Amino acid sequence: YTDDELLLLMAHDSDPFNRWDAGQKILSNYILSTKALPITLIDALRKIIKDKKLDAGTKAEMLTLPSEAELGLLLVAQGKKIDPIKLYRQRQNVVTAIAQNLSQELWDTYEKLEASLSERASDGLARGQRSLKNMCLSYLSKVEPENTTPLAFAAATGSRNMTDKIVGLSVLADGDSLAKDKALAKFAKTYKKEPAIMDSWLSVQASVRHEKILVNVKKLMKHPAFDLKNPNRVSALIGAFVGNPLGFHAADGKGYAFVIALAARLDKVNPSAAARLVKPFLRWRDFTPKRQKMMRAALKTLAVKPKLSANLSEIVTKALAPAK
Repeated sequence: YTDDELLLLMAHDSDPFNRWDAGQKILSNYILSTKALPITLIDALRKIIKDKKLDAGTKAEMLTLPSEAELGLLLVAQGKKIDPIKLYRQRQNVVTAIAQNLSQELWDTYEKLEASLSERASDGLARGQRSLKNMCLSYLSKVEPENTTPLAFAAATGSRNMTDKIVGLSVLADGDSLAKDKALAKFAKTYKKEPAIMDSWLSVQASVRHEKILVNVKKLMKHPAFDLKNPNRVSALIGAFVGNPLGFHAADGKGYAFVIALAARLDKVNPSAAARLVKPFLRWRDFTPKRQKMMRAALKTLAVKPKLSANLSEIVTKALAPAK
């Protein structure tokens, strides 16, 4: 399909899946090409937001951009190497462009759903509406933080709906308002006895796309909510960090070194969790040459450690084996 054909499908196809699929393809094309979004693509997205025949959940799916991981796999399929930070920035540029061009529609949708949706409603329809409402808030927070911060703070500290609370925290954590620390502290105080909820608190903070994320994650490892011996806590905090390109793939290689050193510690108490942490290194060849070199060097520091578990040793050996 050409871009024009994909735009036509995205705006007018009678099958919602075809519209979603066309949208994902064309959005991926524009993110990877770094070209400015054409007005026709903005109009197609506007049609989706305003379409009365589409349910809210489907609209939320259609407005969700391909993830950084999906975009990376597309690059590899095209025979290219991944620069995760560059890819993150390209994707963010498209998020910002959508938020700027559709701010009125996003506000209209957010305000309408916020006014009509009960905090206690949890059926499929309500879940879809909540998803769309929170997506609108998330987009708008990238271009109008001064207007979204009070709304996110109200959700994080006052909502009786956990999904809204977590999204509110996430929007605040991504910014640098004074409300952020206050909301995070209040949440931790309220839910400190509920580990599964505190996992979300840890994940939200480890997912923040910020150059200083490693410093914050190291601080959070000392928080009572974290326990290196508990695989759920490790997954919540360190797993989220590994999925954060600005953390794990930091240009200085410190993200790789941190995860490898942690895997060595973790191997003594939970070998399968340690092996899971190191799995992303299996794909070191997919990245740009400088990152390949740093990932491989980090793996080698682990390979020479004595008494690695069978789980971890298998992954390190596989990762460092010559390419077939």
